[in-house]
Amino acid sequence: MPPVNFDWPQQKTDLHEARCRLIDACVDHLRHDRMPNCTEDELDYVRLGRTGLDISPLCLGCMAYGVPERGPHPWALNDDASRPLIRQAVEAGINFFDTANTYSDGTSEEIVGRALKEFAKRDEIVLATKVFFHITS
Repeated sequence: MPPVNFDWPQQKTDLHEARCRLIDACVDHLRHDRMPNCTEDELDYVRLGRTGLDISPLCLGCMAYGVPERGPHPWALNDDASRPLIRQAVEAGINFFDTANTYSDGTSEEIVGRALKEFAKRDEIVLATKVFFHITS
């Protein structure tokens, strides 16, 4: 599969907009290159094993969302900065999200959970998490 064409901004202040554009670019790439029969506003969902769940071919990894002062990810985006990106993913058709208890000391799970409660219907998303790792609090 050819790579997604995307230019990162030169200014750090433009990163939020760039992240939103990157989500759109990845979804558009899937629609046009991998799913030529899709309309502009739909994705072909795939069956997750024998579970009966239909998931988007893209999973939004949520390590970047959390309270920066907690845990090992000082670069994490706080609640206010995370919400538009999560909403952008839901609106683009992504229904598969991955987080972990160790991402920002569990605050990634909290932020993602609150956002998905507001932006999505619970029975239409798949939320994966990991609970193996030790958290600091």
